[in-house]
Amino acid sequence: MKVWYQLADGGFVNVEVCGEVAGALADYKRQDENFERKMRWRGKLYMDEQRPESMGKDVRDLCDIIHIKDSGEQKFTLPFFTLERLLYELFYPFFRRFYLDHRFRRGDNTLLLFVLKSIAGFFYRHFTHTVNQYGYCVMALMKEKGTQDELGTLHKYYLMNKKIYSNRFATDAYGDFFTTKNLKSKVGIADMPCYKTSKATINELAQQDSYLIGELEDYF
Repeated sequence: MKVWYQLADGGFVNVEVCGEVAGALADYKRQDENFERKMRWRGKLYMDEQRPESMGKDVRDLCDIIHIKDSGEQKFTLPFFTLERLLYELFYPFFRRFYLDHRFRRGDNTLLLFVLKSIAGFFYRHFTHTVNQYGYCVMALMKEKGTQDELGTLHKYYLMNKKIYSNRFATDAYGDFFTTKNLKSKVGIADMPCYKTSKATINELAQQDSYLIGELEDYF
């Protein structure tokens, strides 16, 4: 990803925000003798450098380093939500224990289980929606200069769930692709070869074409 960095004289620098950021800024520095003065007093460039030690010293000195010192507990801006949260935390663990025990002993969907699942689903959807909409946490950030010759200063940052999780990349983004392929496929998962019993035979293990089985055959 490339970003534009505005300098004090009104000019812009096109910088690749990745491992090449140090080289890109260093090249511009060689072209402009007032580079450090301009960069120190004007403009901002935000980047998430996983290995800051790989950046050049001159470039690192121009940056402000932000450390995440602590992340607070989840809080809510919605007033009077404490009662609803209390009901959820009392009912949902009870339902979960009951459901797991019922599924282990019977495994069928009785009327009682259906009613409890409906109630638990309502509580869960309401609680999840409220947390995503009104939840936040207070993070403690420490900001220090890239020269690291002064003590850092602590700042509060309010991290809103709605702000950071809205319009995120869908985890099932390739779902339509695989759905179309599955509809066109003539075989399904039930047609895949499997062991005839719960214990694989030597021939079935050999058909897996496994490196482990191949090495075992070589040794034995």
